[in-house]
Amino acid sequence: MKQNIKIPFSEKFNYTIFLLFSFGTPIIIASKYDLENRLKSIMIMFILLYFLGFYCIFKIYQYIKSSFFECTLTIEKKEIIIEKLGEEKYFKNLPKFEKSIIRMHYKKYALGLDYEINFYLTENQIEFNAFCNQRSGIFDFGTRKRILKKINEFLKQNCTAYSP
Repeated sequence: MKQNIKIPFSEKFNYTIFLLFSFGTPIIIASKYDLENRLKSIMIMFILLYFLGFYCIFKIYQYIKSSFFECTLTIEKKEIIIEKLGEEKYFKNLPKFEKSIIRMHYKKYALGLDYEINFYLTENQIEFNAFCNQRSGIFDFGTRKRILKKINEFLKQNCTAYSP
C-alpha cells in the first residue's frame, strides 16, 4: 500500500535534532578534549547517547508508517464516519490543505502532548497517522499508539455499520 500522508516539517526537525545530538555530541567531545583521565565515565556517556540515537531511529521508523483500514464505502460516507469520530473522541477539525486529507487535532492534557491526526481517503481504504506537534514524539509514552488503536477500533465498528 502506498503511503500518501507526508511527515510534517516539525517532526522532521525534531528527529534531526535528536539524531545530531545523539551521534554528534560524542564525536565532538572525543575530538576536542583530552579524555585519558576520565575515559571510563566518558565511554559510558557515549554508549548511552548512542543507545538514545538508535532508539530514536527505531521510533522514527515506527512513526513514519501510516495505518491503513480497508473500507469500500464511498468517500462521502467515510468523511461522515471521520466527523463522527472527531465528535466522539473530542478531536478538533483543522483546515484542509488538500481535498482528500482530513486533519484533526488532539491534545493530551496530562502530558502536554499535542497531536495532529491525518486521514487520507481513497475509494478502497482509509489511511491515518498521528504526529506529535509541540515536542518530539519520540518520548510520547505510547500515546500515539493508543490514539491509532482507538481510531482503528472506531473505524471497524462504524464501517461495518454503514456497509450495505
